[in-house]
Amino acid sequence: MAIFATMADRAWFAYQCLPRDDRGEPPDWRVLEREHGLSNGTIYKLIWGITVQPTWDTLEKAATALRVPSEWLRREEGAGPIARWPVPVRPAPPAGAAKRTRNRRKSGKMPAVKLSK
Repeated sequence: MAIFATMADRAWFAYQCLPRDDRGEPPDWRVLEREHGLSNGTIYKLIWGITVQPTWDTLEKAATALRVPSEWLRREEGAGPIARWPVPVRPAPPAGAAKRTRNRRKSGKMPAVKLSK
C-alpha cells in the first residue's frame, strides 16, 4: 500500500528524515546536490514536483543524497526512511514552481502523465 502519492512527496519525506544540524534543520539541498554530483536545483525540482521523470543517473544520485533506495524514491518499493522527529506536511510549492511545471508541459518538454505504480 502506497503512503505517498508522488515522487515529490517521497523526496520531501526523505529530505525531512535526513540528520539535522545544531538548529534542528535538515541539510541545505544545494550542499547535497554539490556533494552528490547533481545539477543545481535538482533536489528542489524533485521536492516541488517540477521534475517528475528524472533520468536514471539523476534518480540514483538523488536517492543517494536523500539516503533512500532509488526504487523507493521512484515507486515506493522497498524500505523507505524512518522519521526520527515529526515531519511537516509538504507545503504548497513556492510561487512560480507550478507555473514552470505548467509551461514545460505545454512546451512538450515534460509529459502530462504521472509515473504509474
